[in-house]
Amino acid sequence: MIFLHPPRPNKWPGLAAILRPLMVALMLSIGLASGSQAANATATANPNTSPNNLPPAPISQNNSRLGQSTYDWFLVKLYTAELWAPTPVQSMDQLWQTPFALSLTYDIRIKPAKLAQVTLEQMEHQAPVAPDVAERWVQQLTQLYPPIAKGTTLIGLYNPAGRMALYCDGKLLGEIQDSDFSKRFFQIWLDARSSYPKNRLQLLGWKGGVDRNILSQSDQPDGQSE
Repeated sequence: MIFLHPPRPNKWPGLAAILRPLMVALMLSIGLASGSQAANATATANPNTSPNNLPPAPISQNNSRLGQSTYDWFLVKLYTAELWAPTPVQSMDQLWQTPFALSLTYDIRIKPAKLAQVTLEQMEHQAPVAPDVAERWVQQLTQLYPPIAKGTTLIGLYNPAGRMALYCDGKLLGEIQDSDFSKRFFQIWLDARSSYPKNRLQLLGWKGGVDRNILSQSDQPDGQSE
């Protein structure tokens, strides 16, 4: 979701420590999930973001955009994310039981190996990853990720059954059948522990505060009481 992790409140290490998380957020925009059940892949004309609320390929036309958010680092725009699903989600439980798609359109350049490492760091921001598992995941991602240039769009299709598929500008890059990885990957953007809580709420189409569990009274979807 990403590269930059904004510096945590009241914790300003050295310049290097600040820049690293920021670069981390910068690369972390990928989306993995399954193409089978996840979003009935149906091609559309434009593989990038959709100003007319039409989902880009390979997202099914039956999906609607739940939300959109721009991720940046100070004055540098990193990428724009969009979350697509068949219906609005009212809780995190419902989200993980729903096939959805996350698209990331970049405004920066990133190499596959760097993006893979940043993705892992974002996952570990929320919960530890065993060393052997981390090494395997980084290798898989390095092989899957393409070189990222300005205008590149990565789309991850999430399948509640645990399968994930990653696309680049409408073309399938590969699939990962690992339920733990699949969920951990999308949690970068969608979990309450995300480095970008405000962006998370924009993607989900929610308003209010952020809860670390499932759904707090202040973390309500639009249209519900705050």
